Amino acid sequence: MKRKSFTGHLIKYGGLLVTDILACLFWNEINVYGNDLIGSVIDELFMGNSIEYSSFLLFFILLVAAGTVCALIRRSSSDAYGNLVCKAYRDELSDKLYNMEYAWFDRHNSASVLNKVIGDLGEVASMMENAFPDTIDCVLALFIYSAYIIRLNLSLFIVMAVSYPLIFFTAGRFAGRLKALARGHREKVDDMAEITQDAISGILTVRSFGLEKLFLGRMRSAAEALVENERKRVQLTNTTMVLQKTLQWLPNIICAGYALYLVYMNEISIGRLVAFILILTRFVSAFVGTPFCIVDMQNGLASVQRIEEILSADIEKSGTLKELPVSDYAIRFKDVRFCYEKGQEVLFGVSFDVKKGEHIAIIGESGGGKSTIFHLLCGFYAPQSGAIEIFGRNLREWDIEAAREQVALVSQDIYLFPVSIRENVALGIGRHPWRRLSKRAGMQRYMIL
Repeated sequence: MKRKSFTGHLIKYGGLLVTDILACLFWNEINVYGNDLIGSVIDELFMGNSIEYSSFLLFFILLVAAGTVCALIRRSSSDAYGNLVCKAYRDELSDKLYNMEYAWFDRHNSASVLNKVIGDLGEVASMMENAFPDTIDCVLALFIYSAYIIRLNLSLFIVMAVSYPLIFFTAGRFAGRLKALARGHREKVDDMAEITQDAISGILTVRSFGLEKLFLGRMRSAAEALVENERKRVQLTNTTMVLQKTLQWLPNIICAGYALYLVYMNEISIGRLVAFILILTRFVSAFVGTPFCIVDMQNGLASVQRIEEILSADIEKSGTLKELPVSDYAIRFKDVRFCYEKGQEVLFGVSFDVKKGEHIAIIGESGGGKSTIFHLLCGFYAPQSGAIEIFGRNLREWDIEAAREQVALVSQDIYLFPVSIRENVALGIGRHPWRRLSKRAGMQRYMIL
């Protein structure tokens, strides 16, 4: 991978991430302090001391209010962070798609690209909305609650530290496999989209030559592969969930039993036991939730990796020349050699000149290189050797968009954008010339002028 654009966007909006982390830290600290306060009150009651309930309730209400404010700040900063990162990522991908080399699109099916642009971006957005903030919450909660339990009783923390890692070990065994299956899911969806696009785009050929069964068979095979991949993924996910749910009870019993033993030995008070049980519930929730968050993050990161493959592709090379030079020759090919694949040349030292105002025709058999000449002239591909000149200047010197303004294509395969005829005619030429051009093309009767 040549670059990590996603990481760059995470860093760019890091201020919101820091706000989210701080709010999460304060929120968990308030929870710890509140539970510890409850434990202290219970101890006071067991010792027969009087409690000023009004002060206790007022202070407890202030704690709840502070926790609520922290939760709101955390949620708003987390949402803003995820939205900004995803928007920047989408914008970068959009800009990239419009500036990538034509050759890249020629090598990749447009249905697959569309899935990556829409489907994978949706997975990334879901990760930033749920898995990413949940992972931060779980990790910070584990850190803060562990620190509290260490202060409460070190031996109790050691018992927990020995009991609970079994959950992480179990989840870790499945995380890598789940990531591979998540990527396989996206790839198989791409395959189905490609088959569907081929069938729809070539519907005239499909029906004329009776190819419906062929495409239907390909679609069924792709669907079966997708279903099998999902069966394995769901089975593995469910197995992980069942194992984690089962395994979490054994450490709970061990830790709770040991805490009762510490009370019996007078090493911790009953109030501290109550506080520990309350904290243990949150600790277990965070500990058990962390592997699930990691699995969800793996799914999102698989989509990030696919998008990064697009972002790492080369962009079109362009010069700076925009002004039309003075030359007697509109086009010159000088000993141009080109091949789409190494060792399979399409053009073998092609040379020709086209003077300004001159009309020529390039004819030949199918696959002889006629379209390739046009692709090279537009800068869609670069020749392996030789030179191409437009109005006396090498194509490499031209601003690629300015060079293409000197070329027009009338293809036998017509494509109209999903807008009106008038808008199709007017694309790229401003507001007024479309009237004149539509009349010259004999299309004015089809348009509301």
